[in-house]
Amino acid sequence: MADKIEKTGFFSIILGRHQSLLTFSKGFTLLEMMVVLTLVGLIVAATMPRLFLTIEAVRANTEERSLIELIDGVQLRAFFRQHDRTLQFTEQQIGVKGSETELVQFDYLWFPDQTIAWNGNGFPDHQVMRYRLREEEKELRLF
Repeated sequence: MADKIEKTGFFSIILGRHQSLLTFSKGFTLLEMMVVLTLVGLIVAATMPRLFLTIEAVRANTEERSLIELIDGVQLRAFFRQHDRTLQFTEQQIGVKGSETELVQFDYLWFPDQTIAWNGNGFPDHQVMRYRLREEEKELRLF
């Protein structure tokens, strides 16, 4: 009787004529691969703009930190060598003048035309330096 139940009704559909539904093939179909690649493409397309903005923000912050380190270095050199140092700011570059002349170029920082000089005691002739970091106006206290 168990044989008759298996071969008739619902079981006959699953085990009989449609037995290929229960067998698993090795590998993926083309449709499955296309669906997965489409989903991966959508995820990448959604996250890449944010990733590029983050990378750009990190580079801009790195440049700002480099500016602060440059100014600190000029101040220390002026003090320790007891020699005047001057920074000439123009648009996106800084000219460092002292015993040697050096030009530093920036990509994300903009400066108004200004000159700041440090005396032999390490004190600048301006208290505040103004600059722009990616469209944001900023000030840096020099001492």
